[in-house]
Amino acid sequence: MVCVQMSNYVDALEAQIGAVQGHSRRFIERHRALAGSTGAFGFALSKLAACERQVHPSLADALSATGDASERLATLYEEQSRRELVAFDEPLRDYLRLLAQCKLAINARHGALALLNEAAKSLALKKEKLERLRSSDAGGERASERLSTVTRDVSEAEAVLTLARQEYDTIAARV
Repeated sequence: MVCVQMSNYVDALEAQIGAVQGHSRRFIERHRALAGSTGAFGFALSKLAACERQVHPSLADALSATGDASERLATLYEEQSRRELVAFDEPLRDYLRLLAQCKLAINARHGALALLNEAAKSLALKKEKLERLRSSDAGGERASERLSTVTRDVSEAEAVLTLARQEYDTIAARV
């Protein structure tokens, strides 16, 4: 029951973090696009200022100053997008990898529990078969041979159950 709740929680958390990461990426891409657009605008203003330098020097100075400011803004936007990538996107990717590992651990526990239950069921069936053979009054060499085969099967099933229980306990302790 607790593992089902953990699994549901991890699934919901993974969906939420995935959505946040998607928004984060769009936000970062927006700043990158702004950096590119603002940089291109600043470059165009600088080129226009160079063309106007001979005819209107005061206009050229204003255009040049605006172009420089736009290029500085572009640099700031690019730096902001790099910082956002480090502050938001990379940790979110790490969290998603961590959640994937949690899901693997929960699934491993679920698989180990299924193997344990299957081994217990198999042992119960083999013990039941052994009891039926012992309770039947059939004698003879063939019945004795079948009894020893089923007894050996029960011993093997007990060994499998012991291994499955150890494996499950190890995995459950880790989870």
